[in-house]
Amino acid sequence: MDSADIGKLLHSNTKYLQPQSAVEEIVGSIDIADGIASMVWASFAEVSLEERLAVNPDTRESTKVFFIKQKRHYQRLRSRNHIYLGYHTWENVLDRLAVLPSFLELLDNNNGGFSSHVSYCADQCAEEHGPGSGTPDGASAFHLCIKIGDWGNYEYAVYARHDFHTGHNLILTIGTEMEDHAVHLMSRLATGIQVDMFQILFYLVSLWLNQVEEARWQMDFATQDLEARTGFASLQGFMDPLPAEQLAYGRGLHITADYLNNVAYGSGRVGEALLFLQDQLLKFGSVRSEAGHDQRLWRRTSQLQSALMQKHSLARCQLDQINRLCARVAAQQDVTKTLIAQRDTQINMQIAKAAKRDSELMKGITVVTMVFLPATFMATFFSMVFWHVGAETEVQLLVDGWIWLYPAVTLPLTVLILTWYWAFPWDRGRFFQNNLSSTAFKRLHTLFSRSEVRKRNRYQ
Repeated sequence: MDSADIGKLLHSNTKYLQPQSAVEEIVGSIDIADGIASMVWASFAEVSLEERLAVNPDTRESTKVFFIKQKRHYQRLRSRNHIYLGYHTWENVLDRLAVLPSFLELLDNNNGGFSSHVSYCADQCAEEHGPGSGTPDGASAFHLCIKIGDWGNYEYAVYARHDFHTGHNLILTIGTEMEDHAVHLMSRLATGIQVDMFQILFYLVSLWLNQVEEARWQMDFATQDLEARTGFASLQGFMDPLPAEQLAYGRGLHITADYLNNVAYGSGRVGEALLFLQDQLLKFGSVRSEAGHDQRLWRRTSQLQSALMQKHSLARCQLDQINRLCARVAAQQDVTKTLIAQRDTQINMQIAKAAKRDSELMKGITVVTMVFLPATFMATFFSMVFWHVGAETEVQLLVDGWIWLYPAVTLPLTVLILTWYWAFPWDRGRFFQNNLSSTAFKRLHTLFSRSEVRKRNRYQ
């Protein structure tokens, strides 16, 4: 990366604490020297960075671990890293710790990743540090960069460096829940054993694996709750399933499925980190051997290699379990959809049966109407004024000369009504929408809506 890219990462893509911010610039640090660990959790105003980096000249090997809070914040069209330090403080940390620019690129990358680098010194490096510091043009330092992408609101990045000349280790941990990381790491270091850079990284990655496992257990219980709601589960149920009318394809299913995908992503990245550490541990031993350093650490390296293999096996099995949970949640989504569809089908069948009963009732009414229709017509026809009946003693039926008016008016009206019935579309809203302008249709729609509201208010 060139200076322009580094400047962009530090300015455009990163957000810092403002000078007037009420949030303090808290930085945690652990100093491990001669098997004794001490932790400081305070601002640089209380304990300066120089004091934390100071090393006792009598100490052969030391390890400095720093913890800085960081979280990516998502906006509508972009995302930015939020470093909980001021800009100048963060710049000073990067400069004093001599952090590689490639780590800044990895920190800005939300996808995560890993990288390693071996830096070499020139001829004067051996002269400056003495004959035990390595061969001319030999290895000077071993660098490791690890970034676990954002999963379930967790995000971690680690920069680690081992100096072959001094034997000192430096580890910079950035991410969420840094105070918990420092406390858990101190609990591991309370035994007073001598630790190196890879053992610290092993503890940190093991902590990430435990967090993923806690999230997996939470999702396991959430999946069991979803299975209990439907009553379809591979395990023995401990709750009665919900009635069909209470089932709903709600947010719980979507949230569980989405969070499980995040947990699976985190588990996969942690497993890759463990595999990366296994490879780099062998590479570190090879570089250390070429530099002519003490080989008595191979026993500890072999033990650490076995521990990394075990953790990687746990991570693989954990990811398999998470994938099974994803399959179970997907099955519950299908079961819920099927049960809801069956419930809706039953409701539609009930509605259809009720409609059939109404249809049969209307059929009966129609039959009765047809039976009385001839008598009704005859009674109505002969009761018109065009017919005259004489006295009771002289019964006679006289027809008025204007009786032609009845068929002359009735027949055209009947033809007109039948024509209108077959020709006019009965979907009134669709007819007006297709034949009126948008403004006129909106006004007409508002008029009918107000009329319907007044009718409802009148009857309430």
